[in-house]
Amino acid sequence: MVKFYPSVSEEHVNFINKQSTFFVESAPLPGRHINLSLTRHSPRSLAILHVNKLAHLDATGSGCETISHLYENGRVAVMLCSFSNSPKFMGLLCRVLIVEKDDKGHEKLRAKMGSDVEPTGARAIILLDVWKVQTSCGFGMPLVGPSNSGTEGGNENLESGIRNRDTMNVCASKMSRKDALGVWQKHGTSKAWID
Repeated sequence: MVKFYPSVSEEHVNFINKQSTFFVESAPLPGRHINLSLTRHSPRSLAILHVNKLAHLDATGSGCETISHLYENGRVAVMLCSFSNSPKFMGLLCRVLIVEKDDKGHEKLRAKMGSDVEPTGARAIILLDVWKVQTSCGFGMPLVGPSNSGTEGGNENLESGIRNRDTMNVCASKMSRKDALGVWQKHGTSKAWID
């Protein structure tokens, strides 16, 4: 079930710090284009400064769409997903301030991010002012990683380590037997319907 929060809680911080990657989503004002960038998560790339403030170290990649969009409209979404046995999705909806490498205060801000090592290609720090946190169960996401016997999932792809997660099908089947599937599809899940 989707839940919304006005700030990043301690539970959210723990989840963010456990993820190995995150996505940054941006879009220009005109047109239909949306930019989605996958970023390797490390203490050097995403730091939590306060309950509503994060810092993202933007590095040189194949282009500069994210920064271009942010200069134009100042909005971004950051998405984190857990593909483990404990699935979860988190979205951070943010307004931004860009601090370029040669801007005053860049070095001080880098120090607050907790790493004195500047990765090659780092070009700016994007200050994320989080105005809404969104979480959901993540039951539709696949399991990624080596298979352990007794864990959930079927249709295993041994080469990639990606397996389907059965949770959504199991929940939908239970709700269908209780004639609650239609209500769930319109209004979201409820443990009362599943149990």
